[in-house]
Amino acid sequence: MQQELIGILLLGRKLSDNSYTEDEIGYLPTLAGQVSIALCNARLYDSLKKNQLQLAQKTKISAIGLMATSINHEIRNPLYIIRTTAENFLDFESNPGETDAKEVSEKGKEAFRKIIQQSERALEIIKKYSLFAKHGSDRILEKAPISFEEALENILPFVR
Repeated sequence: MQQELIGILLLGRKLSDNSYTEDEIGYLPTLAGQVSIALCNARLYDSLKKNQLQLAQKTKISAIGLMATSINHEIRNPLYIIRTTAENFLDFESNPGETDAKEVSEKGKEAFRKIIQQSERALEIIKKYSLFAKHGSDRILEKAPISFEEALENILPFVR
């Protein structure tokens, strides 16, 4: 049992102006013990909530670090494809050899289709990360039912 002062129980006058009986005075130690337990439980609960929020914040920071690594990889790939496609087309166009204008035009269209496709891929990756960041920050420690299949579909693009 702790011997720490956590509060003071102060008695005022009864509404009836009668004195407190010995039985009523006898209940005070029990009442004080119960109040003490309730106060300790409230402090422990506050401490637990604070620790849960700190843990959630640390988990979020860790997830952001992993996401940054994944974003670096996921966005870099489409950008390399875009750059290589554009460089290849420029090389082809500047050294056409025996190609005609129609072939150059077809190569250009093919290059631009690939650039558009990879740009859309990069934008979709950014959109998914943005949605994760928004929903993650609004719902710290919020429990909600989820579909395991949907969760896997949302996670798989980040680990490929």
